[in-house]
Order: sequence, then C-alpha cells, then structure tokens
Amino acid sequence: MKKILIVLGVIFGTFVLAAVLVPIFVDVDKYRPEIVQKAEEHLNGKLVLGKLKLSLWGQISINIDGVDLKDLAGTSIVKVQSAYFHVPFSSVLSGSPLLTLRMDRPEVNIVKAKSGKLNAMTLIKESAPGEIPATAPSSSGKASLALPALAVNARLGVELRQAQIRYRDESNGLKNELNDLNIILKDLSLSRATEMEIWADLKTVFGKSLSVRGPFKVSGRLKPQIASGKLEKISGQFKVDLDSLDIEVPGSFHKSKGIPMHLETQFSGTETDAKLDQFVVRFHNAEIHVTGDVRSLPNPTVDLRIKSNDIALAPWVELMPSLKGYELGGKVTLDAGATGPASSLKYFANLQAHAVTAKAPKLKGKPVFNARIEIITDQIRDMRFDFKAPGADIQGQGKMISFSRPQLKMAITSKGINLDEMLDLPPPTKSAEPVAEIAPKAKVGGNAGGASGADGKAGADYDEMVAPLRGNAIARATQVDITFQSPLIQSYGAKVQNISTHFTMRDLGMMLESSFQLWNSRSSGKMAVDFKKDRPIYNMNFEMKGLDLKEAVTSQYELFKNTAYGTLSFKMQGAGQSFNPDLAIDRLSARGNFRVDQATFASIDVGKMVQEGINGALNKVGDKVPGLKGKQLSGLNQGQSKYEFISADFSIAGGTFRMPNFVAKAQANQGIDLTGSTDVGLKDYALTAKWKVMDTYNMTHARDVGVEVDGTKIPSILAHGSEPVGFPVTVGCFAKSPCFNYGEVPEHFGKIALENVALAVRSRVEGEAKKKAGEAVRQAIPNAPPAVKDALKRFGF
Repeated sequence: MKKILIVLGVIFGTFVLAAVLVPIFVDVDKYRPEIVQKAEEHLNGKLVLGKLKLSLWGQISINIDGVDLKDLAGTSIVKVQSAYFHVPFSSVLSGSPLLTLRMDRPEVNIVKAKSGKLNAMTLIKESAPGEIPATAPSSSGKASLALPALAVNARLGVELRQAQIRYRDESNGLKNELNDLNIILKDLSLSRATEMEIWADLKTVFGKSLSVRGPFKVSGRLKPQIASGKLEKISGQFKVDLDSLDIEVPGSFHKSKGIPMHLETQFSGTETDAKLDQFVVRFHNAEIHVTGDVRSLPNPTVDLRIKSNDIALAPWVELMPSLKGYELGGKVTLDAGATGPASSLKYFANLQAHAVTAKAPKLKGKPVFNARIEIITDQIRDMRFDFKAPGADIQGQGKMISFSRPQLKMAITSKGINLDEMLDLPPPTKSAEPVAEIAPKAKVGGNAGGASGADGKAGADYDEMVAPLRGNAIARATQVDITFQSPLIQSYGAKVQNISTHFTMRDLGMMLESSFQLWNSRSSGKMAVDFKKDRPIYNMNFEMKGLDLKEAVTSQYELFKNTAYGTLSFKMQGAGQSFNPDLAIDRLSARGNFRVDQATFASIDVGKMVQEGINGALNKVGDKVPGLKGKQLSGLNQGQSKYEFISADFSIAGGTFRMPNFVAKAQANQGIDLTGSTDVGLKDYALTAKWKVMDTYNMTHARDVGVEVDGTKIPSILAHGSEPVGFPVTVGCFAKSPCFNYGEVPEHFGKIALENVALAVRSRVEGEAKKKAGEAVRQAIPNAPPAVKDALKRFGF
C-alpha cells in the first residue's frame, strides 16, 4: 500500500511539475505567425490573432489574447477580446477527448453591400480551377463512412457568451443589432447526444418598423448512432420558444408577451431515409401539425402532410388592430401536403372557411369557403375554389405554369351575387357638405382632390407603390388571363346584369374589358394600363346606352345626383397618366359626347332662373322705357322643366370638363330651350357656363308684355318681331350650387325694347305723315285735271 501511494505521489508530482515547467519552456505563441499565414491563405481578408498562452492546470488550455477577423474592406467580421480552447485531462484519459471553444462578448458584424453580397459570404477564397477539395470522394467508388474510434469518440463544445451581432444593409441604410446572444453547444460528436441552447433578451427593430422585445430560447438535442465505425442513424428534437416576445408593427400587428408562439419538432434519418415524426407550430390559437418522410435518397420519394386545427377568427382581432371594427367570427381549417418523386412532386392544399361573420358589413348568414390547389414541380396543375352564402354562389378554377415565369389562367363564374341578401349593409351615406361651402377653400392645382403624392406634394404616392413591379423579373415575365361571368350583382336594389369581364396582363401591361347591363342600359368598356413608366400610362374607351339617371340617383348613386334626370347615352375615349388623383386629373385627355332623352335638370331650376332674369331686367329697362317700370311676370313654370333631350360634345383637358355646344331642347309647352357652352373644374367643381335662354313656347308669357308709348301700343316689347323671347345668362359658382349672373340681361332687353319703341314711333310718324298727305291730296282732287285724278285713284286717293 505504501508503494502504491509513493507511485501515485510521483505521478501527481510529475503532473504538477509538468503543469509548471512545460508552459515555461514550451512557447505556443511561436506558432501564431504560422497559424495566421495558413488561415489567410484561405481568406479574402486579414486575421489578427492575439498572444497564445498554454496552461496545464487540470486541463490542456490555450488562451488567446484577442481575435479580429477582417474582410478586404477592413471591416471586422468577428472580433473578441478573450477566447480559449481547453481539453480536460480526464476526457483524454477516458478515450473521449473534449475540445471546448469559449468566447466572451464576441462582436459579429454582417454587412450587405449595395451589390447584394454579404461580407461573411465572400470571406472564404474559392478553390482554384482544377483543384480537388479535400473532402472529394474517391473515384474508385462510394466513399466509406468508416471512422477511427478516436474520431468517433471525440467531442467538441462551443460557448459564446453575451455575443453582439450587428447587421447593416448599405443598399437601403437599414441597421439591426442583436445583443446578449448566448450559444451553447455541448458534446458535438458522433458518439454522444449533442445538446444545444441559444437564448437572448431582445430589444431591437428590424427593417423600419418591426419592433421585437423580450426573451427567446432555442433548445435541441441531436443523437447519432454509430455501428462498426459507421453512422447508421441520427435522431433529434428541437424547440423554439417565442412566447415571451413582444412583436409589433405599429398600426398593423401586435403580439404581446404571453401569446403562444412556439415550435416543437422530432425527426430521424438514415443514409437513405428521413422521417419527420412531429413538427408542431403553435401561434395564438392556431396549431399546425406536419408529418412525413423522405425515402430512397439520393432519388427521393416524398410523403408530407400538413393539418391545422379549427382556427377561430375572433381572437385574431387582438393581434391585428385594423380588424377591431369588424367583429370577426367563424373558423378556418387547412389540410395540405406533398407526395411523389422529387422530380415530379405533387403538392396539394385544401382551405375551408365556414360560419364566417363580420361587421361593417355584417354577413347575414354563415358562408362556407373551400379552396384546393395541386402543384407539380414548377406549375400549379389545378386550383379551384367555391364560395357559398345566402345570395351568393361563386366558383373559380384555373392553373398556372411556371413559378419563375408565371402564366396564370383563371375562370370565375357565379349564379348570382345578391349583396342585399348576403350582407347587412349600412344605410346609404348622406351626401357630403355642398360643394359651394367647401369649394372656396379649394384651389385648382392644389390638393383638393385628395392625397396626391406627386412631384413633392403631400400624401401617398400611389405611382411609387407599383414601382417594385418594374424591377422584378418575375413580375415582368408574368402573364395573366382571368375571366368573370355572372348574370347578376345586386346592391341597394340596383341590379347589374349579364356581367362579362376579361382581365389580362403581359409585360407589365394590363387590359380590362367589361360589358354589363344596368337600369336597362347596355354598357361596355376597355381600359389598358402600362406600368413600365414611372408614372403609369393608361387609355380607355367606354360606351353606355339607355341608362336611367333617375333610377340611378334613387339607388344611392351620388355620382349622378347633381346632373340631370332622363335616359343617358354616353361615349368617351381618352388617355392619361398617374394614379395620384391631382396628377391624374391634370394629365387626363379625353373626348366624347352624351345625350339625355326625356330629361330634367337635377340641380338647376330653369323656371326660377328665367323669372329672376326677366323680372330683374324689367325694372332696369323701365328707366329707359317708362311703360315697363313696375311690371313683373308671375305664374312662371318654376320647378322641373321638361326636355326632349339634353346633349353635348365634350372634352377633358388640363383638369377641366368642357362642353362647347351644349343644347337643351324643351318639350312642346313644357320648358325653355338652352344653348351655349359649359365648363366644370374636375378638382373643385367650379362651374362656368354661358347660355342663351329661348322661351320658344312663351312659357314665361314674356311675349305678352306690352306697353303704350306716347299713345302708341307696342304688344311684344321684349321680342324681335315674331321671334321668341330670349336672353343670355352666365352661370357660375359650383356644380352642386350654381349661381346666375343676369348682368347682360337688362342691356339685352333694353336694346330690344328701344328698337321696338323706335320702330313703333317711326311707324306712327310715317302713318301720320301719310294721313296728312292724303288729306291734302283729297282736298286738291276736285280741282285737278281728269288725268291727275285717275293717277291718284291708282295710289289709293
């Protein structure tokens, strides 16, 4: 026993002596230049390695006094002040050496250049042409997986404590930081189960608005099975716990702390097969289960299945503030998967939504939505859906070839869509305040038309929103062909019938063609949009025949409220640019014509206009023609004048709607004719019209106005001979509240009245002169020669 203790003492003393003397006489730091040189042979950058120190106290330990790995631009990719390797003597003696690398407070800087490349990805030099990688398999046959026992039993550990990771994108200026990141890898080997833990307490912003705060944790276990020095099987499990995170995109999404958000998975695999025993994602009240396997590697056959629980929609309002006013109800279910050989893999997905309810508008019934999709390799072989609800039955079917150059073809049909029956629609909104009240605040060319965002103006720039399409190769290559057919769409009692719509897209050019019937009218139109320009360009043409405007207004279509009532026929073709309202109005150029048969004006009281014009003029003209002083017309046809038709050609340019040849032809004895020109501003609805009023049927009885001047009666003093009474009117203010200017009327009627007075006086003077001449002649006749008497008789004397 004494000898044994002596031997142990000698061994222990030897170890202690070695632990003291070896670090003194063995300078591991002399290998540092060689390590740096070998590393930089494979690096596109520079490695700065601090002083190396050897320690043998209880373990073999090499301390590194700092590491700084830089890219070619001199940016530190990995930098750490203190790091060390250590191997416990006990692990070496047991035949299972454990090498552990530990770094405290490392800093990692990832930079994405404007070219799109990450600095970390360009750090390793590419192999020279013809160079065979060290891991290349032997050409003699299949590489053997047999490993020496020491390699099988060796273990590696990695510890990163309180790491800081910075990411910068030079193309858009975005910066993100991840602080206090901890990564622990235990027993990374081929003989034992490897354990992993990653955790951090986040307080960062990703992108421009995604805020992430709180702790997260990732843990896992990976277990290999070795037999006869070969890897036979590997199995593992992982968990990702994000329950305690607070994730927010202001105004759009907010997952608060405590809302479930985690993932669990278990898997296993061999050299030829892999199996996903469990993959469960839980987020809020949704739970997605994935199972499946991959067989016969390297030419695999896949069988994958994805299923969800019945996901109630109401709780999701808590995460999405924008949904709070909708009072969602109902549930959705997902069933999807993928099967078949990898070379011709077939995907499918079934989505069912049922008993869905919502507010504003609120569904009256409980609709059911089903969708199915089948994908094989790079194409959607079949996709279809059906939607059924009270008042609605819609089906769709289509396919898409290629995901890199998509060619989508879809046909949507319906037996009818009755929104009155399907939705609890809110009462129609009342008209906005009269334009007369708001228009004085607006200025032509300003922002009265809403947010424009064009050329520096305030508001959203809708043109800029579609700009990403132009730089997207997939979008440019996409082709779309969608048709929609329905015999009826009804809302607020208005029935749109026999609807046929065709939408196509090719090379960022979109075309929409449509035809339908509305209030007995037949309408058709076409619109094309080219998105390749910074300000999208569009052209259009539209034709409508037989639209009942009165019925349109009754059905709450405010667009027609301040125009005219009757049966409208309309044609227009034009072109424009931009989706920003102000800019679109400025750049719209169009021409067309319209005609309203059996018409009445909706906002202009023609009878009142004529009464005010004539009565106001009579008093002023009375200053020149005393017989008119104090005369007034009464009993005029105030209210709706009736017209055979109202028609005009029109043009739109520079933000103004112009009708140069406006005509309103009154029905016989039912109204007063109007002709002239009319301009309406499309931004502020400013109205400028110069009309000629013609009382063809003497509705005002203005032709009956007569006076007596110096004993001479003038029966129709306001009219030119047998012509109807007419006068000019200038209409201004705004389309919803026109105001009339009769400034020219007194001068107009004054001129006619004075001409009629002058004509009457001249006729009276001429008559009196003729009478006196006749009397003189008659007095002279008795004494005249016979020949003179005969001549005078021929002239009426």
